[in-house]
Amino acid sequence: MVNLLVFNGLMLIPGVELAGKSLYAVALATLAAIGVNWVGNRYWAFSANRSDDAAREGIQFLVVSLAGMLIPVGCVWFSQTVLGLHGLVADNVAGNVVGLALGTLFRFVLYRVWVFAPRARSGEETRRAATLVG
Repeated sequence: MVNLLVFNGLMLIPGVELAGKSLYAVALATLAAIGVNWVGNRYWAFSANRSDDAAREGIQFLVVSLAGMLIPVGCVWFSQTVLGLHGLVADNVAGNVVGLALGTLFRFVLYRVWVFAPRARSGEETRRAATLVG
């Protein structure tokens, strides 16, 4: 919802006509959604697997999220450049339907296997235990 609202809000600002406006709008909307997603994933979706090292998780989360942002941006670029589709509806379908679905799948998989992976948490617990013993 954050992505959709921010994207359309930016696209509908009157009097602002930029070359590549929809690409900027997709990128900015995705960045806004990354912040909301961090809180939701850390404290709700993957709360059982989060570690005490919020900085490590935050950096990994940001890396995955920025890589995932390239997917909807690429879909809008493909729609406009290769398919020749322009306009708010075409940009919404490319960025907020196709791109968002593919980007969400990409990010979810990497969040699960890398950022909030149970083994990353257990590795930290092993290091903490070794520190206490040694």
